[in-house]
Parts: sequence; C-alpha cells; structure tokens
Amino acid sequence: MFRNKKIKFAIIGCGRIFPKHYEIFEKKLFNNFVLTSICEKKSKKLKKIKKNTNLNFYKDYKKLIKNEKIDVAIILTESGNHYDVAKYCLEHKLNIIVEKPLCLKLNQANNLIKLSKKKNKKIFVVMQNRYNLPIEIAKKFMIKKKLGKIINITVRVRWSRDQKYYDQDSWRGTWKKDGGALTNQGIHHLDLLCLFGGEIKEVFGYSSRRLVDIEAEDNAMALVKFQNGALGNIEVTTATRPCDLEGSISILGEKGTIVIGGFAANKIEFWEFKNPKNNVLKEKYFENPKNIYGFGHKSFYTEVRKELLNKKNKVTFAEDTIPSLRLLHSIYSSIEKKKIIKTNTINFRNKLNDA
Repeated sequence: MFRNKKIKFAIIGCGRIFPKHYEIFEKKLFNNFVLTSICEKKSKKLKKIKKNTNLNFYKDYKKLIKNEKIDVAIILTESGNHYDVAKYCLEHKLNIIVEKPLCLKLNQANNLIKLSKKKNKKIFVVMQNRYNLPIEIAKKFMIKKKLGKIINITVRVRWSRDQKYYDQDSWRGTWKKDGGALTNQGIHHLDLLCLFGGEIKEVFGYSSRRLVDIEAEDNAMALVKFQNGALGNIEVTTATRPCDLEGSISILGEKGTIVIGGFAANKIEFWEFKNPKNNVLKEKYFENPKNIYGFGHKSFYTEVRKELLNKKNKVTFAEDTIPSLRLLHSIYSSIEKKKIIKTNTINFRNKLNDA
C-alpha cells in the first residue's frame, strides 16, 4: 500500500496520552512516518507544542483534513467524540488510529467497521498492553495449549484517580464523554480477559461511586462465565488510596498457573507448570521497563507500519476490540438491571449506551 513512499499522519487531540504518540515522530522512530499536522481545541495546549516545530496547527479537525494531504489520522480526543471524528475521517478516505476504547457505544463501533470496509480503509485501536512482553509470552503458551483446560481468569485494576484528576477536564467521568473506571481505565484488562478467555457467555456485576464526585463509577466488580466453561473475575477501581497498586491478570489452568502483575500487566509475578520444561523463561519476559505508561505504543506503531506495508503483523484492528466493548456494555447492563446478562444479547440498554 505504501511501499517506497512516506506515510503522512495527523494527530487530532492533545490529551494525556498525546506525548506517547508524538514521540514516535519526534524521535523519528520510523523513517517513512511523517507527522504533518496537529489539531487541538485548547489554545494553551497548542502553545506548548508549537515551540520548535514546523508542523501545521488547527483547532478544527475538519479544516485539517480538508487542507492536509494525510494518509492516517490519529484520534486522541475524548472517548465520547471518537465516533464522530472517526466517521468523518473514514468518509474522507483516511486510515485511522484510535486510542481505547474505539467508541463508547457498541452500535457506533459496528457502524465504523462497516464504513471502513466500504471505504477500504483500516481502523487500528491502541490496546498497548497486548504488546507487553509477559503478555506476549503468556499468549504463546495459551495458543500452544500448555495451560490445558482453563479453570478461571482474574483481572484486577487497582489504581488511584483523585478528584483533581477528574476536575482537569469537565468530560472526565461523564456518561456522554468518558464513562467510569471500567470504561477508561479497565478497558485494557477487559481486553486481556477476552484475549485469554475467549467468548463470554454470561456476566453479572456491581459498581459504586465511593471517593469522587462524578457521574459514573470509580469502583466495579463482575463475574463472568466463558463459553468454554471457565469462570472469570473482574475487579476495577480508581479508588485505591493513596497511590496506584496493580494492574494484573491471573490465569489458572489444569497444567499450570500464570500471574502477570505490575502497574499494567507488565511483570511476571508467578509462573509455574507441571512440566518443568515450561518453567524456563528468558529474562526479557519477566518485566518491561519501569516506565510502563505508554511502553507498548512503539510496538503498536511497529505493527501498524507492517500492516500498511502489507507485511505479516499482529496489530489490533477495530474488530479485535468488539468483544471487550460488548463485555463492558454487558457489565453496565447487569449493574442497572440487577441480573445476569447473556452477552449475545446485542441490543441491551444502559447509561453508557443511552448517553
């Protein structure tokens, strides 16, 4: 698709994760990747970025798309605005990269996938924890069925987000633009749960708002039943005090157990199998660098590049993130209806979907 030519990018939105995307181009990590322009509504953010750059800057993403000849739009806006921006970009025949989640509403995500196929364009979704070294080796073991029959899988996100965090932007913690701990922070681990456990049959959840003044939840738990008979446990909170504790996944199988912890599923905490041969690992798999926040973005862009050059890759497409989005909505529906939700019931209603 892009062999022997420069691939031109634009970034839309300069929020908290912006630096991790910007450094891909600032450090020139890929010689055929070129950042041409940036769009940001807030003038203060633009002033900080404008120094020492020759990029073109916009406050309106539609004007950017009209004026700039780009190949890929990187969408880093509020989650609630992903759909409108992504739809516009696809309609103007652009490939897109979207930070998690693809959309807040399940039907919108499906609409974007249909549109991308119609326009013959690609949607890449940033699920960077998939590229953590411990996750990659665990996935290889899972594919080779070295764990045997899966008994249960547990994911935990015990992070700290105080009122100051939510007060930084008026959209944080709202149903219309953000969702709660499950949607913003927990979606990565819901993705890992689906990645390792496969199709989910049923879910039952609880949530609460304990320590901050927001619309959505800062504390949630859910139980799931997988199609293969395994059980799953989800614990997501941003009410851990005084600081972040863990972002982990535990996988219990008939032939062994894997526990990957650290801040964001980046460190092997326990790895034990009945077969001693499976207990030997290379040192590089035990822990990612200490600065794990955004570590997987470089690997993500490496896979995007391979895909754009028609090379074999393991990039995360929009279709790959539908299971975690369906699970998210199933949990919210269960919380509101106070009953077990069958996840194949596509048209369930909840606050996130109705916002």
